[in-house]
Amino acid sequence: MPVTRLLVEGELDAQLLAPFFAGNPTVEAIKSSKNALAPRTRTERLKAGPCVGYLRDRDFDYDPPAQTDQPTIDKTEKGNVLGWRWSRHSIENYMLEPAIACKALVVDETTYRTALSTAGGRIKYYQAARWAIGIARSALPPYYELRTQPEGANEFYLPGNEELTDNTAKNWAVNQVNGFANQVRPKLETNAIAQSYEKYSEWFNLEDPVSVETLLIYFSGKDVMTALDPLWQPMGIQGPNDFRGRIRDWMREHPDEVRKALPEWQSLLDTVRV
Repeated sequence: MPVTRLLVEGELDAQLLAPFFAGNPTVEAIKSSKNALAPRTRTERLKAGPCVGYLRDRDFDYDPPAQTDQPTIDKTEKGNVLGWRWSRHSIENYMLEPAIACKALVVDETTYRTALSTAGGRIKYYQAARWAIGIARSALPPYYELRTQPEGANEFYLPGNEELTDNTAKNWAVNQVNGFANQVRPKLETNAIAQSYEKYSEWFNLEDPVSVETLLIYFSGKDVMTALDPLWQPMGIQGPNDFRGRIRDWMREHPDEVRKALPEWQSLLDTVRV
């Protein structure tokens, strides 16, 4: 069934995608965190069926997919795709695509690519650190797995009298928390974080300078926009938010050129309309 309503995280996503999709599907910003998208979509499907889906940023939660010209399925439910995530870090990374940014800013492509690579070299170790933290975070069990009731208990469950005694209750609490902590500790050990950091720092150091392709896929688009200040300050741009706004406005006015520059967006459009 085609998706007729696509839920996204924030206003920027909706502002960029609405003119591109031209009402099919409609794009709705939930104005909440990415983690709220799947639960909200499930709630909406109870009323409207599988015609509701969502789209989220990849962020530092997952490594990029091997195929980056199409969105990745984020979750499925009952045989249907519940939502997708971008192959690039975030929607800002698509705004930085040279074929888009150069036209929006009226800047020479060679100059722009050089500025991107310079910005990438400036922030590559910070990006490696963010990846190390992101990988550790994504490996953690969700907080609700630290249950305050035994597994399988219903809302009116109460233990037997022998389990309500002082020592038994205390021991159960300690064992519950220890079981959760045993899942968490290995992910947060110094060696694990350091190894994760080194993996990404070594990867980013393989290229000198950092390639535009690597930067657009792996780096935070917002961080790159801020690090591009040597490019946008002489243009009279008042900050990274103004920089992003100028590109946003151009993309909203030129959906056909966006389609040509971003095959992944066209692939998403084709996918949700099937």
